[in-house]
Amino acid sequence: MVDGQIFRLEVASDEAARAKGLSKRTALPEDTAMLFVFPNKGNWELWMKDVLFRLDVLFLDSNRKIVDIQTMEPEPGVSDANLYRYSSAVPFLYAIEMNAGLAHKFGFTAGMVVQFDPVIQANLDTIPPYSGAVAHPELRQAVLNALRAADNPAFARNLKSLVGSEDLRSGQIDVRVYETAAGAGEVAEFYRTMLTRAGWTLLADFGSTGGLHFRLGSAHLFVGYLTSSELSSVGAKPSFAGFVLLLLQ
Repeated sequence: MVDGQIFRLEVASDEAARAKGLSKRTALPEDTAMLFVFPNKGNWELWMKDVLFRLDVLFLDSNRKIVDIQTMEPEPGVSDANLYRYSSAVPFLYAIEMNAGLAHKFGFTAGMVVQFDPVIQANLDTIPPYSGAVAHPELRQAVLNALRAADNPAFARNLKSLVGSEDLRSGQIDVRVYETAAGAGEVAEFYRTMLTRAGWTLLADFGSTGGLHFRLGSAHLFVGYLTSSELSSVGAKPSFAGFVLLLLQ
């Protein structure tokens, strides 16, 4: 929702989806927009490759505040190398593309804050990682298996204590694994601040060990710091320390 206007958002959260965007579509319903989620805040670029109609784009920071608004023009027949790249001078984490003219029609301006529906917020693809953290998607299943395994009780003990063994066995779970050189306290403070600002309720905090438990509606989000030995036990090579975001619904 932007200033009282509600849009149905399609989410583009990986590189392939962001590159494709709204290409080759002939139209977009007025109440529909595409949300681009980037790996971290930066001066990312968008293009109009094979897009057939004009678009407005809202650039948002990590607090979902609009930092810039631009209009994007189709460029039929232009090679990829020569397509204009749209970006914001202010670093951004999200971008929302909608039909051109809607930003002016509804009076959207820089400084307004966009509210995401809980269904969008309770999606690990829309939750930004700690600055500079490196995603390791190849470890997602191994970490989930280790969390669920009764024969490995020491793995992420604090995270297991937060979630509960029964929930780990039967719940609908999504996991993200990140590598970072930051300490547990720094990671915990980042998510404590960022998620509470976004409307999540902090239910439990293990302090210096980096374990946090948040709730938004029926969704529960857990942040757990993992040592290099814990991650090595599930196949992380070379060894590194990091953290896990675990979403339970």
